[in-house]
Formats: sequence, structure tokens, C-alpha cells
Amino acid sequence: MQSVPTPNRRKLAYACALAVALIWAFAFVFLALSWNGPSSGDGPADITLLNVLLALAFLCFPAVGFVLALRRPENPIGWLLLGVGVAWGLTGLSAYAEYGLIVAPGSVPGAAAAAAIAWPMWAPAVGITFTFVLLLFPDGHLPSRRWRVVA
Repeated sequence: MQSVPTPNRRKLAYACALAVALIWAFAFVFLALSWNGPSSGDGPADITLLNVLLALAFLCFPAVGFVLALRRPENPIGWLLLGVGVAWGLTGLSAYAEYGLIVAPGSVPGAAAAAAIAWPMWAPAVGITFTFVLLLFPDGHLPSRRWRVVA
């Protein structure tokens, strides 16, 4: 039997999904602004079709997480997938940083702070994606007590 989400959990799921959407939209705006600008050699100005497709693939995580968080709020997988969307979205702040530091230096405030936040965010994003989601899938519990060390 399907459990009905409480109003607070439903609001939290919508808030998380909105945060993910805003973070990713912000990143895509600055990716577009940086598209033809100078580059540091490994940033948004070096965007390829593969990178865009990869970003769209990572948007599937929060989309599925949102549906799961609404339908099965007691299962942590939905919330983890929403967290994956936030973490990967925060790596997109590097587009803002590159725009403010390389493409148009001094044009946006806090570009250095955005770089300090964005560039190390790959570690929690990878950690959540490839550790916790895989360990806790499908029911939100570890396969056995021995897996606590890995978690």
C-alpha cells in the first residue's frame, strides 16, 4: 500500500526540486554566456555536445528523485537523488566563476567565492551518486551490517 506523503514532506520535495531547477538554470545561463569566450582550458568555454548531453543525463537524477520523494517519502533514495541534483548543480557554479574570472573579469560579484564552492563539489556529487545511491538502492537500507564500513 502506498503511503501518503505528509504536507511537510511534499513541500520539502517541491522546494528541493525548485532549488535544483534554479541552480541548474543559473549554471546554464552562464554556460551560454561563456560559450564563445576565452577559456582557462578546461571550463565552460570548452563545452562540447558530449558535455551538454552529460549534464542533461545528470538532470535525470533529481527528476526521478522528485517523483520518488513525492510518492515514497519514507524511502531515502528519492531524497538522495534530489541531493545528487543539488550537488551536481553546484558544480555548475564553475560556469559563473569562469565567466566572472576569465570571460569577463570583474563583471559579476563573488566569482572567486563561486569557484571555491564549485570546483571541489565534484567530490560530494560523486560520493553521493556512486556510493550511497548504489548502496541503499532499492529500499533505502544497506544490504547487510557489514556494509556500514563502506557507508
